[in-house]
Amino acid sequence: MKVLPGFVAASIFVLSTALKQQSLEQDTLDQAVQTSSGFNAAAPPVIFRGPQSAVFLEASSSNLAAREAKVEALAKKEQAALLSQQQAMEAMAQQQKLVVGENAALQAQMKKVEAKEQKMEEIMTQQSQALKEAKASRNHAEALLQQQSGALLKAKAAASSMALASSASLASTSLASSAYNFLASTSENVIILGSSTAQLALRLSQQVIRDQLIGGALYVVVMCIIAYIYGVKFTYEYPKLEQEPVVTRANFSFGLLDGMKCSSSAATYPIVRDARIPCFSCCALPVRWADTASSMKINYLHFWAAVIFVSLCEALAGVTYYITGFVFIIMAVILRQRIRRLYGMPYATCGSCTQDLCVWSFCAPCATMQEAMEVEYIEPPAKPWQQSMSAAVKSITSLGADTTPLKTQVRSAKEVC
Repeated sequence: MKVLPGFVAASIFVLSTALKQQSLEQDTLDQAVQTSSGFNAAAPPVIFRGPQSAVFLEASSSNLAAREAKVEALAKKEQAALLSQQQAMEAMAQQQKLVVGENAALQAQMKKVEAKEQKMEEIMTQQSQALKEAKASRNHAEALLQQQSGALLKAKAAASSMALASSASLASTSLASSAYNFLASTSENVIILGSSTAQLALRLSQQVIRDQLIGGALYVVVMCIIAYIYGVKFTYEYPKLEQEPVVTRANFSFGLLDGMKCSSSAATYPIVRDARIPCFSCCALPVRWADTASSMKINYLHFWAAVIFVSLCEALAGVTYYITGFVFIIMAVILRQRIRRLYGMPYATCGSCTQDLCVWSFCAPCATMQEAMEVEYIEPPAKPWQQSMSAAVKSITSLGADTTPLKTQVRSAKEVC
């Protein structure tokens, strides 16, 4: 910033000298033109005739040529001066740009320094608050020590009075005072240790809650990214099974571990080979559960609402002492009961609710795989108003086995309807 005034003064001086030189050259050029033209107001024109006129014309032509050469030289000098002036102006402009850039860099550095100063002030305020809290705790401990010292002084006064009253109890009083001193020092140490332990536990709990919240936010973001990738890349048609499962409508058509059977002879081997249902059920449970809940067959929740809800419940389980996890289990049990109702299985009974609650409590990925396979590979039974009379009779008769009584067959047929 201090270089700019001196630079401006030097540039002004260079410009003034260049202008003076240009004005002098212009004056000399004008005089040369006047002399070359032979104009002289004071002298009258001289007329030569004969051979003298010829000699005079040759001399004047040679003088004119010399003067024209001088004029051209002066013009070239003027052009060179103008070019040097233009170059000086360009150099000044470049230096001004450099100065402006340096000023901008200095301002940016000043802003960074101000931001650092603000951060340092915040840190200092936090440290001052911590010091205030430490001073308050220290004052509290000093007050307790004063109370204990007062009690100790009272005890010592009582002991001295008892010593004056009876010399026989001197040993016992000294023993009592030493015991009291030991107890006082022990209680003081216990109080200090308890206060430091409480402060440490409070800091650790705050740090743990902050870390859990940060981890939960990252978990929700990662689940949303996986859900977006799943919706874009993994929603193609599922492979067909080589053997159709037996649909009894008494329970789920697939077992809890059918999605993990790696044997090529298993009926669910195409599902394992496709690997979408097992992988997303184990590694991205909110995404797979949301796909099942948002299926057109179930129509329980919207896909993104289910993804965000389940991710938040799982992320906040550690902070809320697993209350949000229990809320998600209740929602999952309700979805499983809805699947039972739509697929004609027993639902809303004590046994089915207990079974679904235990499955979701002890093996949530297995429950997710079982529900996903049921929804993706099994079609729900049609309602009575959606099928013909013969199809309804066939579905009712197929529900009851020969070993079941007629009442259970009628009850299962009513549940399907």
